[in-house]
This record gives sequence, C-alpha cells and structure tokens, in this order.
Amino acid sequence: MRSALAPVAAASVLMFGSLGAVAQSTGPTGQLAEIEKPASTIEEVLAHNVEIPGGEHKIRVVRGTFDPNTAAGWHTHPSPVYVYVQEGALTMEVEGKEPNELKAGEATAEPLDARMRVSNRGDVPAELVVFQISPTDAAFLEQSAQKN
Repeated sequence: MRSALAPVAAASVLMFGSLGAVAQSTGPTGQLAEIEKPASTIEEVLAHNVEIPGGEHKIRVVRGTFDPNTAAGWHTHPSPVYVYVQEGALTMEVEGKEPNELKAGEATAEPLDARMRVSNRGDVPAELVVFQISPTDAAFLEQSAQKN
C-alpha cells in the first residue's frame, strides 16, 4: 500500500508556500525586513492511506463556495477525494449513511464510487478546498441522477 502523504504534501506546498517566504515582510523603505517568529503554522488535519495503481497521476486542488441553502448535484468520485472546510459548515450526504456535518477547520476523505453530495444548510456561505489524486485522464467526478 502506498501512502498518499507525499502527493498531498506536494499539494500543500502549492497552498502554503515556503515558510521562509512567510518569515519576511516589506519594511517602510521597501527592503525585506526579518521577522523573528513567523505567524504561520502548519497543522495536519487529515492523513489517509491510499493505494495508487501505476502510471502517471494528477493532483487537483479545487476551491469551492456554497451559498446558504445550496447543494452540489449527486455524484460519485472514481479517484480519492479529500475535502477541507475553510469557512462555514457543510453537510456530506452519502447514500445509505447518516449525513455528516463538517465545520471550518475539519477535513474528510470522501468514499470512492459512492453516490453523494455536499450541501450548505447554514445561513452563511461555506468555502472548501478539495484535493484529488487521479490518473491524468480520469474525470474529477461523475454526475449521478437525482436521488429519489
């Protein structure tokens, strides 16, 4: 079994940049001024092992906003998907399971090939970041018929 931490770490670098860059700011003269202690932190919010078949893969990082009382259409994911809620709260509905609420700062791994959707049942917009590791020619998601 191969760990997904290396690809997810690579995606994290895209989001957070290097800590060295965070530890500098521009002073009043336009020169870079040293800062003794960076204000940034790194916190692992999800670690999930995944087996990836051979071949070239793509890492996708997707941002999304859900207005209050909206939902994504029912869909499946043929490749591993990881969701991090930045702001607000989202409800993950997976067919055959109880809905699961995710609040800002929480993350989850979405199940493979399960009919699901994400909704914002709250009064404020919710923002999320989605990470996916997939073969380069695979779709991000596959739309599914509406649930009856």
